[in-house]
Amino acid sequence: MPMSTADAPSANGGDIMKWTDSVFEPREPAGFMRLRNTIFRPCKAIPGLWIAWRRKFSYYSCEQNRRRTRTSTEEDPVKKLRLGIIGTGIAARELHLPALRALKDRFEIVHVASRTPANARRFARMAGGVPWTDDYRELLRNPAVEAVDIVAPISLNLPATRAAVAAGKHVFVEKPLAGNLPDARRMCALARSARTVCYIAENYRHHPVYLRVRDLLRAGTIGRPYAWDWHAWYHMRNDDKYAKTRWRRHNRHIGGLVTDVGVHYIAALRMWFGELEPTAAWVRSVNPVIGDTDTFSMTARAPRGVRGTFSIFFTACGCSDNALTVFGTKGTLSVVWDRITVRIPGKKPRTVTVPDDGGFRGEFAEFHRAVTAGGKFINTFAEGYRDLETMLRALALAGRTAGARSGA
Repeated sequence: MPMSTADAPSANGGDIMKWTDSVFEPREPAGFMRLRNTIFRPCKAIPGLWIAWRRKFSYYSCEQNRRRTRTSTEEDPVKKLRLGIIGTGIAARELHLPALRALKDRFEIVHVASRTPANARRFARMAGGVPWTDDYRELLRNPAVEAVDIVAPISLNLPATRAAVAAGKHVFVEKPLAGNLPDARRMCALARSARTVCYIAENYRHHPVYLRVRDLLRAGTIGRPYAWDWHAWYHMRNDDKYAKTRWRRHNRHIGGLVTDVGVHYIAALRMWFGELEPTAAWVRSVNPVIGDTDTFSMTARAPRGVRGTFSIFFTACGCSDNALTVFGTKGTLSVVWDRITVRIPGKKPRTVTVPDDGGFRGEFAEFHRAVTAGGKFINTFAEGYRDLETMLRALALAGRTAGARSGA
């Protein structure tokens, strides 16, 4: 999983990063700073020796910073993974394909499948003129395909994953894991029995902004968190490209848009605070044209006494806002889109804008490592199950339990 330079607190529990106006900068290792002060400083008395030590120290500092901030791209094995794409909708075209192009040294798209021939043909051209089919089972029979990216309607996650595992393919499947918990449990059972990697595509666990929030909280920047408030408000019009998608308008999964998008936020909250226990929730369908649930709010508790609220509205007329506030015993951290601000009493607020690629490259890079190098990875089916389970438990508190049919 990609880590920012503030991955862990220092030995004395303080921040390992210091704020500037726009970025975090690594501090010198404390032990090396003491060595420099006790050994290097006397060398000032001998100009030639001091210049030599300065050059050596500057090289050491730059080299240490370079190693600490080395990207996952430099560390990953350069082995191309031959990928088949199942589903050619908005997410495949606008989210996955750009990430795969950015990682072209690690992925090669070799086959494309969509149940709509025209869409399959168009996406195949976008992917470089690769073969296409309107039957994903044909793609799975292609021996050139080592792994599949399943970007299909949620109800197809289970049958497509089952077929891919049976064909011996590694699986990268879009969240949510399934449309209901029985199907999600079947997905987890497939992952446990598979000899290949089964990966849930949850980009929020690789989102640069939310990774930075994680690092700041771990470092104790605002003390011990005790509460959060997060609201995501959008005005999704009837002609919105997502709203016009038939499987979203006539959803077969519980919670419609709220579940489809809400699991992202649940994943981030779980990454920061641990397992969530929903305590109250309510839902509404303000605009039935975009699905049976477009408005949702919940309260929840987390370990260590943390409490919070989360709401997601898709019919917030004339409004678009994504704002998180985390309250701590020493200060407050707020996030508005890609801007993070920390407020500590008696100090000037500090704000950083985090370059935001949505986390898609990060999740594909982790999938590549899991397949080519082995070892543990973050986005397991078990994690996807817990994201979905938390969301559906909150919806159940609000009385929303119907509307889902098995994808089996």
